[in-house]
This record gives sequence, C-alpha cells and structure tokens, in this order.
Amino acid sequence: MTSVKLNKLESTFNIGNGTIAGIHVRRTDKTSEAPYRDLEEYMRWIDIWYNSEENKIKNTKQLKTSNKRKLFIATDEPKNIIEEAEKSWGSQYEFFHNKLNGSYGRESNDPHRHSEESLISILAEIRILAKCRFVVCTFSSNVCEGIILFYPKNFEKVDLNLKVCRLVYELMQAYQGYAGDNVYSLDFVYAELWSEKEMTSISDYKATNKDELEALERDIIMYQGPKFNGFIGGVNKRNNRKGKFPIVLLRDKLKFESFPVFSLN
Repeated sequence: MTSVKLNKLESTFNIGNGTIAGIHVRRTDKTSEAPYRDLEEYMRWIDIWYNSEENKIKNTKQLKTSNKRKLFIATDEPKNIIEEAEKSWGSQYEFFHNKLNGSYGRESNDPHRHSEESLISILAEIRILAKCRFVVCTFSSNVCEGIILFYPKNFEKVDLNLKVCRLVYELMQAYQGYAGDNVYSLDFVYAELWSEKEMTSISDYKATNKDELEALERDIIMYQGPKFNGFIGGVNKRNNRKGKFPIVLLRDKLKFESFPVFSLN
C-alpha cells in the first residue's frame, strides 16, 4: 500500500525523461542547528554541474534535448523556496517539486511531522533525489534511518525531521551504481554517526591487562567509543563485561531489513 501511494505521489511531479539535477534545502528548525544556507549557494553548484554537462554535449556534437535545465527541489519550506527559485532562475530552469502548500511543521514535535502524509512525502522526495544525476544538499541533514526502517507502518513513532541527504547519497549507489561524484554537500563530508553499534569479533582474543576485554570468535561487541590507540571501548554482550578491545579484530554486524518502498523495481 505504501508503494502504491508513493508511486501515485511521484507521478504528480511530472518529471518525465531526460537529465535532471536536484537540491534538498532544509529550513524550519534546522536553521537553529546548522548555519543558514542561501538558495544561491545551492544554485551555484547546480550551474557549475549543468555547464559541465552541456560542454560535454557540445564536444560530442549531440543535440540538446530541452531549452531549459531541469531541477527537482525538495524542501520543508516549499512556497518560499520555489517562489525564490522561479524569480531568480526561472528563465534558465524548469522546476519540479512537491505541493507548494505542503506543511511539514516548524518544530520536531509538530504533529505534521508524525503524519502518514508527511512520511509519504519525504519518502517520495528521497526516491526522486536518489535518481537525479546530481544533487546539492547538506550532509548535516542526516537521515534518521533506524526510525524509518523499523517503524515504516507506525507513523506516530516516526520523527519526520526531514533529514534526508545522507540516505539519498546511499540510495544513489543502488539506483545508479558508483555515485561518489553525484552529490555535493555544502557543509559536512559524508560519514556515519552512531554512539553504540554492534560489531562482531573475528578471532578469539585474550586480554593482556585488566582494562581489556576477552572475546571468543563471533562474540558481539557493543562499540561505545574510540580510544584512539588502536582500541575501542565496548561491552561483550556474551558476558556483559566492559573494557578495551582491538579494533582490527572487529567487523560490522550487518542487519538486513526489507524496505520495499526503495526497491529498484
């Protein structure tokens, strides 16, 4: 049912075929968490990318398929952002976007952010952005992946804080293959953020002092922070003991979840 609703909403964007870039512009309460970014900052890099693409077309003597450049805009302040874009860049660009009167709330606890409509909207925008040839965004807008993955049907538990940029980048790798050059972040570099993480011991290890953890191969170690000397601080879940453990003997414990709304089909 969720996929049906997503497909229906995406069809209203009327993007069609051909080259398209995208931007994700975060406003509302994000401006109190990270530096404010003018729309001009996003458009500067979109212009650079399109200039490069059009030069490639000229060099290969291909015909340009459209008079205007195509840009998909995802934002939590659609009316203000789209109006500014049309006023300043409307002669060069054709803009595609979600509903102009969409409301995503001003604060993280706003009821609008916990609604089914808001969840469907952000998932649709994520899918479209991940299929764009090039995206400009802010990696400080990291996705609350755990909440969305584990509670896709429990909309009241989902904090739709519109943190999408990192998930867009990750999904690009599935939709397009290698996409390392397809996203430009105006602030942070790409990185994982976590405070506790399950990892697996790849070998038996005997502690050399009282501060270290002993482990058997395949023990689950809960990572709790780096020690910056080749060790991490953690907890062995087999015996609940805390201590340092060599990071070279750990591998990520992967979890696989079914999330068909991001299917390649």
